[in-house]
Amino acid sequence: MTELANEGITAAQRTILSSDFNKLMSQAGNFIANADFNGVNVLETAQTSISTLSNLNGGSLTLNKQDLQTTAEALAAISVATGATITSAAITSEFTALETAVNTALGGLGADVRALNLQTDFLSDISSATEEGLGNIVDADMARESARMTALQVQQQLSVQTLGIINQAPNSLLGLFR
Repeated sequence: MTELANEGITAAQRTILSSDFNKLMSQAGNFIANADFNGVNVLETAQTSISTLSNLNGGSLTLNKQDLQTTAEALAAISVATGATITSAAITSEFTALETAVNTALGGLGADVRALNLQTDFLSDISSATEEGLGNIVDADMARESARMTALQVQQQLSVQTLGIINQAPNSLLGLFR
């Protein structure tokens, strides 16, 4: 866009460069407007940060908003109309500001996303450990019930054998009287 500041370009070239610049700015605006997830866009001015629960004690993790919209709009506000004289310093300054804002936003979003990913992994590990522990408890309960059932079966068999022995004694006594 520093080419727009060149006084040696023709009006037709200036129009082409202006059109390119406006399309690039429109595309940047579309990127910002479409950076939407679950109805929240953390790149727009009006949005707020997103908080999520991080533990059972009420702690939270925050995905902080990054206002790229204001910076992009400031860059788009530079007069690029045909015939307007734009200084290279003004464009360079605005592009540098936008580049810095984008880098800062990406760094902030990257750090927040890494924290959310770590929290997600941690919660997944806790969920897996809980499921495994619950499975072990169920297995232990099943083993205990199986042992209890086996003990009851042994008791029942011993009871039947005892009754058989006891029932033989009267028959032996009656055999003596015959």
